[in-house]
Amino acid sequence: MMTFVKFSLGTLGAVTVAIAATLVSVAVGLFTWIGSNDAIQIPEIRTTNGTILAEDMDFLFDEALFVPDLGTASLRIRATDGSPVFAGITDRLTAERFLGEGVDPRSQNFWLASAEGATADLVWKVEPGDWTLVVAGDDGLPPSSVVIDGELSAAPFRLAAGTVAALGVATGVAGGLLLVAALGLGGRRPSDPNRSTPTPVTAGV
Repeated sequence: MMTFVKFSLGTLGAVTVAIAATLVSVAVGLFTWIGSNDAIQIPEIRTTNGTILAEDMDFLFDEALFVPDLGTASLRIRATDGSPVFAGITDRLTAERFLGEGVDPRSQNFWLASAEGATADLVWKVEPGDWTLVVAGDDGLPPSSVVIDGELSAAPFRLAAGTVAALGVATGVAGGLLLVAALGLGGRRPSDPNRSTPTPVTAGV
């Protein structure tokens, strides 16, 4: 029984330490990616996905409830043929419900942020939620090809990296304690209560 408990604690401790190492590695990767800049550059996105570009932009606007302030997104949107574009951000359900064939996105009033021009410079105070970026041409139809780039505030990503690092350290400490407990079990052999202690014999004079 003691051997089983020791094995279980040791296994659990090893798995916990491995998880901790993974969390710390992720945190280090985030810190390395962020660097010391105040803003993070968004890699250029090219899409021919149509008016609703939800799938392409999900990584920017996914829920992040543990981060109190997601900062600002500054996006630059343009059509590859140079024609003027309209760009707006709204929640996914609204976009899917009210936008479609024959609907000009520019005539809608549910945009949280919007911009238009040869290059639409859209600035948005990011909030947790399921958001979508909509792009339309001058005629209200989606451009055949769109290029998106810009930058995000680095502070929320630093907070997320710090949270992951703290979780990694706490998990590592817990795993270490489990390993110590496993090593401590069975280190001393328990005394046999049925074994009698010899009585010392004193020789008479």
